[in-house]
Amino acid sequence: INDYKIKVSQLINPEPESALLYIRKIEQLSKEKNLFAGKAEAFYLYGSYYRRVQKVDTAIIFYNKLLDLSDGEGYVKGKSLALNGLCRMNYLLGNLDIAIQSCLECLTLKDQIPNGNATIVPDTHIALASAYIRKNELQPAINNLLIVDSIHNNSPLRPDIIAAAFQSLGSIYTDLKDYTTAESYFLKANDEFKKLPTNAASFYMQTTNRHLGEVYFYKKNYQRADSLLNGSREFFIMIKDERTVSEINATLGLLYIETQQLDKAEIFLQEALELNKDNIFDYEASQLSLIHI
Repeated sequence: INDYKIKVSQLINPEPESALLYIRKIEQLSKEKNLFAGKAEAFYLYGSYYRRVQKVDTAIIFYNKLLDLSDGEGYVKGKSLALNGLCRMNYLLGNLDIAIQSCLECLTLKDQIPNGNATIVPDTHIALASAYIRKNELQPAINNLLIVDSIHNNSPLRPDIIAAAFQSLGSIYTDLKDYTTAESYFLKANDEFKKLPTNAASFYMQTTNRHLGEVYFYKKNYQRADSLLNGSREFFIMIKDERTVSEINATLGLLYIETQQLDKAEIFLQEALELNKDNIFDYEASQLSLIHI
């Protein structure tokens, strides 16, 4: 099962359908051997898969299955993973108060989670910060990210985890219009992502590059913004992440308005709006409807 989990972690972002095959193997083997922890792991990984392919409602079903299974057996690690997943999924749906409550409930378990500071606790603080950022409650967001930084200083975290914290700090400073500080945090995030295996590094660095492109847009470095944003857009089209494509399209639309390329701006903004409507990204669609060329 551990070997299969490694395969899932390697494939979940670049090749989610291949990862799904290994998740099914974990589920099948766990049933054959009656392995409780394996069954719980399968529910969590199914949630991760459906999150990756943007079927958020289905992901929530599996995280709730994991929560029920873990509550019934007093399995604290499983419960913490389920609550973390529910936090992230409700964030994507815009259910921010539910997301925050799930994260806070997860963190009440932190002293009971074996090796919790290695992954689940810092990751939950990052998820919680993301929800606060979206609510424009920046101080509690910063507080949670500083906790992650403190954990990292005491015992270095996995590169992808600390890089996610740097990304969130970059987003906060973007909201505060401190674009130089935002740029520095996004570059620090990519420095951490470079330490990952090639496929994972490529994926995560593109998640940073689209934010860097936004920062360069605000800094009026339009050529660099255009290059980064279009590069990221092609990547996320390739892996069929339509939410991110729609967000990049929106920024490109604004960029082309600023550079007086109005026909291109209309094309990108209209495509972003249609993607959001098709995928029921109501918050993003409502924001786009406020943009007029």
